[in-house]
Amino acid sequence: MSFSTFKRLLNTPDTSADFIRLVEHLLDLRHEGDLCFVDVSGHEVEAGEAHYRIQSQEASQGAMYNRAMNIIR
Repeated sequence: MSFSTFKRLLNTPDTSADFIRLVEHLLDLRHEGDLCFVDVSGHEVEAGEAHYRIQSQEASQGAMYNRAMNIIR
């Protein structure tokens, strides 16, 4: 999934809540608004970094892609 699609899913009112929950679950992050997340240590994780982390893990990448396809359909 491209980063632009990832950002769109995080920002679109119809998809954002579901997709944000998925990102939080996959990476053990907390959403802080806009395109920003925070890890358990309180360090900011920007959307680009979250996208990279998900894309670098095959299981997480598959889960994100499947969720996106279910949302988009």
